[in-house]
Amino acid sequence: MIAPVTVPIATRPPLDLASGLNVAQGLAAAMQLVALFGAAAIAGFVLLVAVFKAGVLGHIDILFYRGVALCVVAAVLLATALTLAGRRFPSITFGDAFAAACLSFGLNLSFLVIAPVTVDRSISVFMIATMAAAPEQPVTTADMDLAFRTQYLDRMAQLDRRMKEQVASGTMVEEGGRYRLTPKGIGFMRTARFVAWLFDTDTKLLNQPAATQAKK
Repeated sequence: MIAPVTVPIATRPPLDLASGLNVAQGLAAAMQLVALFGAAAIAGFVLLVAVFKAGVLGHIDILFYRGVALCVVAAVLLATALTLAGRRFPSITFGDAFAAACLSFGLNLSFLVIAPVTVDRSISVFMIATMAAAPEQPVTTADMDLAFRTQYLDRMAQLDRRMKEQVASGTMVEEGGRYRLTPKGIGFMRTARFVAWLFDTDTKLLNQPAATQAKK
């Protein structure tokens, strides 16, 4: 007598409800973090504007340095607020608060460099503002050159301002009305030329003749 052959029948594995539940919980937690970081980014920006308008660290004359310091202040305030909120909402951990504050700091610092510092220092902004004073009137490059010399350099004394800022930054030192470059300034030029090489920037600004030879 021949024994019957048993053919295995393919069956679908049982549905793992626990695994599906874990995926859903993971997605929910991820969405909560996205919402937390998004809200933190907005709150951090509002805090940055608030401390600026409140005059915090107003004794710092250089906008960039003051802005960097205020970005730190806003990040610390945000981290503190989120840590306190975590006492009421356990889902907000200290790690979440720290990460959100770091994200806020990075975004605020990027905005500071792109917008306020550009508005405060850019020659291009000066040119556009000069033309905006009479938008219907076309100008020549000679007109803009004259406006630059009489307004930007003379009336606004921007060159004097920049020299004083560099003294405050430590890249220059003033001695009896004369300025000379410090080791920090020389190091800055090395870094600037390296950055220009990395990103293929225009190097005309970095390769200038000495000030005493500029007219030759």
